[in-house]
Amino acid sequence: GGLLPWQRTFATPVGQFEAVVGRQVGVELYGIVGGRTLGWASRTLSDGQSVVFQTVFRSATFTFPIVEYTPLRTVAQKLTASVRTDLSYAVDIPFDEEFWQQSGISGPRLPAAHMGLIRLSVEGRDYL
Repeated sequence: GGLLPWQRTFATPVGQFEAVVGRQVGVELYGIVGGRTLGWASRTLSDGQSVVFQTVFRSATFTFPIVEYTPLRTVAQKLTASVRTDLSYAVDIPFDEEFWQQSGISGPRLPAAHMGLIRLSVEGRDYL
């Protein structure tokens, strides 16, 4: 499944690599429940001076898994164990920003933050 037909598994002697582009999208919302996120942002003025602003904002992070790696699994009659590593791309988009201004200077624009993520998951099952 997935939106894009780029999913393919590559079996190697050390495990399986699977392209998972388009299979899922993760969404995390920050500052929605319980108030906005408190942070700091800096802006360099035309005279070269750097000014720091305290800010509150909300943001949304979108995560897009790209590749999944599963090493060889250990399977017994009643017990199985597996480890999986995912490589993902994420972008955090801030919105609803408010700056506590200093002496009439406008606050900086908060740009989107681009991230590369690695997630490690371990699973074990014991069958009765």
